[in-house]
Order: sequence, then structure tokens, then C-alpha cells
Amino acid sequence: MIGHHDVAYHHKPIALADFFEDCQKQIAPLGARQSGLSMITAASDEMQLLGAAIAAGMVGHSARLRVAAKKSCDIRPCRSHLYRKRKGGPATTFYNAQCGTYSSSNSSGFIAGSQLKQNVLDHEQGSILSHWTEYRDAQNNSANNIGTKLEAEIGTPGMSQTDYDDNLTNAGKAAVNSILAAVAVEPCGGSPNDDSSQSCKYCGTINYSPYTSCGGSQPVPYCQ
Repeated sequence: MIGHHDVAYHHKPIALADFFEDCQKQIAPLGARQSGLSMITAASDEMQLLGAAIAAGMVGHSARLRVAAKKSCDIRPCRSHLYRKRKGGPATTFYNAQCGTYSSSNSSGFIAGSQLKQNVLDHEQGSILSHWTEYRDAQNNSANNIGTKLEAEIGTPGMSQTDYDDNLTNAGKAAVNSILAAVAVEPCGGSPNDDSSQSCKYCGTINYSPYTSCGGSQPVPYCQ
């Protein structure tokens, strides 16, 4: 309006409807790269605690594999001998030497190459009896479960941070050691001749170098 141009654009201040909605949340200030872990809890939030975590060591045959790697493959089968080459490549000499002549009527026969390969896989990662199932069962046991044991540790009033960290570390180590002890048990006594998925049934003798001729027979997997 003429003569009142300084009044026409005056607006009443009105508060936003959600002005107080997030007043109890922890919000990173402008210019901050990323908010860190909150040391206090806000409404409806779970508090995240900083604590020591115990990393489980390598389980299975790590030490044994290092020793076996130093031995001749003519004395013991190297890992690569137990598998066909990838992408449809030819089988190895060791694999082909496993004649698969073991049967109910030939108790001195050799294991089949395909059966020996499967025995090794079942021994390590099979779903029936293997190092993997030993780990799974031990970790699922609440007496050994690492997360359960650490969650149960509580810092009592007056306890120092050092003592609390020590309690966490000791509880975690105890759980890890229990799991490692369970995994150290060898399925079927560690024998690759036995099938752990079939209650450790015997599948034949391994044909080591110098190899006994298979005589052109077709390998037949068999365990009893």
C-alpha cells in the first residue's frame, strides 16, 4: 500500500509444527563430518558400549597343513591331488589311482577318487559331522557363545575401567578356548578313508605312490 510499504511485508512469527519433535535426540552439529558413538542414551535409543572383542583364531588343520606342505607329495597326498582341475580339466594322477575297487567282497580294495574327495570335504565342512559342525554346536552352546558371555559382564559401581576390560577379555578368551577345544576333535579320528556323513563308514584303502594299477576298472564309490 502507498505510504505503508514498511507494514505490508511484516509477518507474524509462527513456530514450526515439529520444532520440539527431536529435542531429545542426539544430532550431529552442522559442519561435523560424522557423529561418533554417544556416551549417553537418548530417549528410545539403545546405548552402545565400547568393549574389548576377542577374535577367534583359525580352526581346523592350519598347523597340520603347514607341516604337510613340507613333505613330499609322493609320501602323503597334497591338497591339490584330491581335486580335479577347475573348469573341467583332467583329473590328477593321484585321483585316477584311486581305483574304487573296495566292495563287500573285496575288503582290501582301493577307495574311489570321487569318494575320497567327498570324504575330505565332509570332514572339513560337512553338515553331519565335521570341523564346521563342531564349531557351530560349540558356538551355539550358551556356555561357550562369545556374545552371550560378553553381554553377561556388568561393570559394578566403583569398578575401574581396567578391571572391567580385564573381565571382558577373560570371559571372551574362556569362550574362545572352549570352542577351539571342541573344534580340535577329529571327525572319524581324522581318517580320510572314512565317510563322516555316513557315521564314519570305511570306504577303502588309499592308493599311494608308487601306485598299484587299477587294471582299467571303473571306480565305484562304496563304504561299509
